[in-house]
Amino acid sequence: MRSLGLRGSRRGRPVLTTLAERRAAPDLVGRDFHAKRPNALRLVDLIYVPTWSGTVFTAFVSDVYSRRIVGRRCATTMSTELPIRALEMAL
Repeated sequence: MRSLGLRGSRRGRPVLTTLAERRAAPDLVGRDFHAKRPNALRLVDLIYVPTWSGTVFTAFVSDVYSRRIVGRRCATTMSTELPIRALEMAL
């Protein structure tokens, strides 16, 4: 679609999920997303799903070695607590 210049249509206003900061967090894994054993490296992915009653934010914690979701949490607001609770579930 991109090569043809096509885009999907959206209703309503777009949801702002990321605010750019001048200082980014340090890259602790050096963009090397490979693990030699289970529980050596975990990643958090944040997504949002628009619904009729509002937006639902979800944080998933994945184990890089097994590629399985080991923790998750959903909320109606995206706060710092959302990924932290998902990490707590993974532990």
